Amino acid sequence: MDWSTSIQGIDLLDRSREMRFSDDYAPLILRILDVGPARTIAELGCGPGALARALGRWLGPDVRIVGIDLDQRFVGHAHRTALQDRLPHVRFLQGDVLRLPLRSDCVDVCLSYTVIEHVPNEPFLIEQARVCRRGGRVITMVTLPEKSLVSMSEGWPPMTPRERELWDQTRGAFEAAESARGVGRFWPDPAVLPTLFEQTGLKNVRVDALALPVVPDDARLTERQRVQMIEADRRMAVERIEMAAQLLGSAHGGELDELRQLVEARFARRLKASFKGQRVWDYSVPFVLVVSGEV
Repeated sequence: MDWSTSIQGIDLLDRSREMRFSDDYAPLILRILDVGPARTIAELGCGPGALARALGRWLGPDVRIVGIDLDQRFVGHAHRTALQDRLPHVRFLQGDVLRLPLRSDCVDVCLSYTVIEHVPNEPFLIEQARVCRRGGRVITMVTLPEKSLVSMSEGWPPMTPRERELWDQTRGAFEAAESARGVGRFWPDPAVLPTLFEQTGLKNVRVDALALPVVPDDARLTERQRVQMIEADRRMAVERIEMAAQLLGSAHGGELDELRQLVEARFARRLKASFKGQRVWDYSVPFVLVVSGEV
């Protein structure tokens, strides 16, 4: 079963990453990544391509970017969206991040975001070093949930007891799917990750961090931007229900229809509050550790 049908849907992952890698954060992200004079960048485990497309916009057509993912549905979506966004210098390939479909010494930067925790760490880094030119950089970004901030664990309005109960009924199916795919099985110790870079032969290792707030009530946002953020959260919840339907089967159709109705009602209240100018401060601030090294 593909990642996009059992773990994170295309819409869910693309929208969440578009918010995290919005153009507003471009100067901060580019300063931390410091890709310098790179002319070829490979993003590994690119999913639906949001980060690759963002880099394509920010760095311009002189920098060639290739996104690689094992899930063909992600790759297809990423390719279509890049064409729609008029980014011909951003392309996508299907491939295993531990056996990259790239020749040795062919890229300037290998970049990954929330990938290393799902694959054996050392082989992953070694494979990136293989495809990087001498002097190229390997950059790993990993979100640390224990360091991240969520202002309201269930958002606003909070879930009703019935909605919470129905979500709980889906938990076992998602846990089984995640276990089958090895989700988070190789989570690196943040304190040890820089040492692992050195042990695999990478030099000039750096440690940085990013905090990428998603705050619908931020005074700098337009009403349209606020609605887009809330609507993205709503769509992600609905897509999670659709995925649960695939995992659980038709026997649970009635409960999942009820869950969807409760979700839609909750987000309708959130949008109404936004239109009325009511600020509720249901924000999140993911903390992203960035470790990089030179080949």
